[in-house]
Amino acid sequence: MNTKAVIFDFDDTIGNREIYSYTTFCEVLDLKYPDLDPWKREAVVQHMMVYDQNGEVGRDYVRERILGKFGIDIGEDIQQYWIQHQWRNTAVYDDTDLVLHELKNRGYRLGILTNGTVEGQSGKVEKSGIADLLDAVVISGATPYKKPDPEIFLLTAEKMHMNPRECAYVGDMFLNDMYGAHCAGMRPIWYWPHGFRKVSVEIERIQCLSDLLDLFPKLEREE
Repeated sequence: MNTKAVIFDFDDTIGNREIYSYTTFCEVLDLKYPDLDPWKREAVVQHMMVYDQNGEVGRDYVRERILGKFGIDIGEDIQQYWIQHQWRNTAVYDDTDLVLHELKNRGYRLGILTNGTVEGQSGKVEKSGIADLLDAVVISGATPYKKPDPEIFLLTAEKMHMNPRECAYVGDMFLNDMYGAHCAGMRPIWYWPHGFRKVSVEIERIQCLSDLLDLFPKLEREE
């Protein structure tokens, strides 16, 4: 089947998580330690970014590592603060709006499938300004499933009224995004802007969202 729908992960695919995570970590630190030396402040924040592992761990883990490394306690409420506030700093990649509008103009149905809380992830989608372009938004916190479970990919296809074989899934994490999409029968497209990464399976890769415009021709609607 031809690709007729494109489903995206959000963080580090649509949204530039590097920007809004850095900004939020700065806010957290400044709330607790407003008079910290600027160079030490930056060292702490940079370690926060490393310990955060692109969101693969909870912020309580980041707190424990920072406390052990610097003797600085960013607070027991860090995870809740993150859920309530990180989305407010949402920033998308420079080509996000252009690419999504162009795909929509070409006739593709568009969706978001993301792990996370409903409060945090729905806030990011709204803040990003792309909500009106989307045919479906599925957030793991609103379902019994989470990526890489194929069931959440199938649920997303169902909400978009599409056969999974007609859907491409674009994401940055190989397990959650590529493996999950593959197991659900979708077309995995690996968004990897970080230079060469050796891989032993055949998979389509892009370095920026604009590369999708060369992958997908103008959709010929069936009469």
